[in-house]
Amino acid sequence: MAIYLDDTQRKALAHQAASWTWRTQWPTWLLIVTIYGGWFGVATHARTLGLPLTTALLALFGTWYMSLHHELLHGHPTRSPLLNALLEFAPLAVWFPYGVYRDSHLQHHDDPHLTRPERDPESYFVSQRVWQRAGLAIRTLLTFRNTFVGRLLVGPAFAIAATGVDALGKIKRGDWRDVPMWLAHLAALAALTVWLQRACSIPAWVFIVGAGYGSLSLGSIRSFQEHRAAHAHDLHSARRGHNLARISSLVWRAKSAFRDAE
Repeated sequence: MAIYLDDTQRKALAHQAASWTWRTQWPTWLLIVTIYGGWFGVATHARTLGLPLTTALLALFGTWYMSLHHELLHGHPTRSPLLNALLEFAPLAVWFPYGVYRDSHLQHHDDPHLTRPERDPESYFVSQRVWQRAGLAIRTLLTFRNTFVGRLLVGPAFAIAATGVDALGKIKRGDWRDVPMWLAHLAALAALTVWLQRACSIPAWVFIVGAGYGSLSLGSIRSFQEHRAAHAHDLHSARRGHNLARISSLVWRAKSAFRDAE
């Protein structure tokens, strides 16, 4: 059942639902073609572009590809989770299977636990227990991670490590549900890496470290801006931002429910 903020929103969504853009989702389809075309276009012209520019452009398109992840897991451009997953199967951003990111991000949207460490997988805070057990070096790294430069340099390493620890922890607890996704992702990653080396002369380390780590680094700029802690003089803006975020969440849920009800 659809839930609306008010009758004005309900009418606005009904009006949008009749539009060509809503029905076809053409902007998202155009984005998919642009990202795939751009990424493979850069890769196949690596010899002409040179490795430094190729690496930078692949990282840029990889970051854009991760943003596309977000659109697909929220039901665009199709209502089919399977089809949306297939559209994001290629490991262009290297590190994480789409399904693992999807499940983690949807857990992040569990509003009552938003930003709470050990409950929100996208939180950049740690619990008091973890902080107290951490040594000086780890505390320094955690503090550095929450700066802009730190988010770019070490933020991806923390994300990769946390995802790996979570994956191994699930297996240790007897939860093997994510294993097929990881195996498929690693197989596709190996095939893509071999193709890049043989057909495009892009070394594996350039793809994995340069483009892959670079994509996570560039992608962390958005999360740094959105997830900053509020200081006393920013509380009004923070409350306003939080309210806007909740409203945006409600709007998205209303749109999804409206589409499903059609």
